[in-house]
Amino acid sequence: MANTGRQTTEYTLMHKDIPVATVLLDNRGIIRAVHDVNAPDHLPLGLSCTHGIPGADAVNSWWLSRGIPSSRQGMRPVCQALNLHSTPPMLKRSLGLSLTDQYWIRPYGSGMSWKDASFFTNPFSEDIGDMMFGFNFKAKRDICFNTPDIACSGNLKKRWKAEGSTRWLIKAGSYPGCQEPVNECIASAIADLLGIPHVTYSLYWHDGLPYCVCKDFISADTELIPACPILETRKLSPGGTPYKPYDFFIQCCTSLGIPDPRPFLDRMIVFDYIIANEDRHYENFGFIRDADTLEWLGPAPLYDSGYSLGSRMSSYAMRHQKPRCMPFLCDPDIQLNFVSDYSWLDPGALDSIPDIICSAFAGLPEGFISTDKRDAILDTTRERLDSLKRRILHL
Repeated sequence: MANTGRQTTEYTLMHKDIPVATVLLDNRGIIRAVHDVNAPDHLPLGLSCTHGIPGADAVNSWWLSRGIPSSRQGMRPVCQALNLHSTPPMLKRSLGLSLTDQYWIRPYGSGMSWKDASFFTNPFSEDIGDMMFGFNFKAKRDICFNTPDIACSGNLKKRWKAEGSTRWLIKAGSYPGCQEPVNECIASAIADLLGIPHVTYSLYWHDGLPYCVCKDFISADTELIPACPILETRKLSPGGTPYKPYDFFIQCCTSLGIPDPRPFLDRMIVFDYIIANEDRHYENFGFIRDADTLEWLGPAPLYDSGYSLGSRMSSYAMRHQKPRCMPFLCDPDIQLNFVSDYSWLDPGALDSIPDIICSAFAGLPEGFISTDKRDAILDTTRERLDSLKRRILHL
């Protein structure tokens, strides 16, 4: 056992029922050592190995990226109520079980199986979700950490609910505007209009605040692999050609055997341009693979589009500043140059997008979004649509 100066406990990193490696976690939920890799093909994607063993720091970074960031709104009082200084101990107590992939940690000698552990088929506690959403917030003595709400990354508050065999994800907005859930539903309707595969969101209200709800698009046999670990599978050559993010991502996909991602990326870039999405980072899109065979099944439907339509900008800023974009470039007009094909896009359908936005606004409580902000959203959206149509017509 590594001498870390902290007490460590041995776990087996599992991929469904496949023992992948032995990991040692300290009492803060940090992975301190990795050894005995039994199934290297089933290691989390993007981990580099030395003599067949991934570095503990790299595995720990992957591990912590699964959980709730300490920066999430409202997490400080939750941690205080649970007598915790940070969120990693929660991830350890939940065994890292998620509803977006099939990885987890099995306590040494426990004999637990995937059938016993999986939240895809087993019930789970709502204690942590209740606390994060401010319900029944008084600290309890017997809080249950058996929940996928802990292995749920991102800064917006979110939780899972089970309804029979269906798993629903509920997401809140960020203060002060809380516009993101509304944007998710608008983006969903726009993607539907344009025939872009997407996660379907619906809106509901509780105590005057909006939340968006969607079904889990991952099953007990598939998993989401975000773009970030895909990028980690290839290393840049020192002194090589200048780094071009789009080209490099295509190369990474090709080397992994992912079917040509360009048609998907074309749609994603155009879609994000239309809605002025400022948050399509490398964890906010990806691909789906079979968790058993590791076969790539195709791109994941577009998800997490809430930070769009000026959600973090004033109406003045929307009218006078160009929104920034991701993931390949920060200028949305220049990023459009990566789009290789518009034949899938009906320019006439673009004319209906302002009506979709107006219809969504009509269903909001009075004053939720100011008249000035609504006008700024519509005006800037029309400007982008006009620019996009000119680009298509001149090809």
